[in-house]
Amino acid sequence: MKRDARAKRGFTFIELLVAFTLFSIVASSIYYTFATGVRVWKRMDAMIERTQRTRVFFDILEADLASAIPFFFLKTTTWGSQDIIFFCIATVSRGERADKELVRVRYRFEKDAGMIVSLRAGTERGFDVDSENAEKKILLSGVESMQFSYAYAKEFDAKTYEWQDSWAFKDKIPLGVKVRVTFSGDVTDAQEPVERLIVIPSGEVGMQG
Repeated sequence: MKRDARAKRGFTFIELLVAFTLFSIVASSIYYTFATGVRVWKRMDAMIERTQRTRVFFDILEADLASAIPFFFLKTTTWGSQDIIFFCIATVSRGERADKELVRVRYRFEKDAGMIVSLRAGTERGFDVDSENAEKKILLSGVESMQFSYAYAKEFDAKTYEWQDSWAFKDKIPLGVKVRVTFSGDVTDAQEPVERLIVIPSGEVGMQG
């Protein structure tokens, strides 16, 4: 009879408290593991998206530079500094007949907004990339810095190049342009810069004057 009575009385408060505590610990561990996995997944997804957008930006810039041509009737057709470069390109229209069009292109880094943008203006816009009518595209966001550098021949050794922060020849296309982009730390704490070296077959190497 005593054994039956003990079986019917159920769990004590201490036993329930211990069981609830153990359950809370297990549930918290599961939630923490799940939340960590979700954060890692979101972080990796953002990093992959940023990598893809960066690759597209480099590809667009490389394609434009490959089409760059010096055009002498425009004042200051080619110019470059650390955070801006502009030049002229020849494009082919895709209308009823294929016509070549001259377009002035500018790439610049807008530090306050953390964006890299391109501006384009053809004959209809008077080649004025500074006007409101210029075609503007945001190519990258979340950028901490962007730096262009340009290939120059080293003094006394024309076969060896060094990189300088500006392009001094307004009517010539540089042979090599190196682009370095550093992102802000909102996606990843590692802020290693991303670089691409672009060689322009129609360009010329800078020579020290």
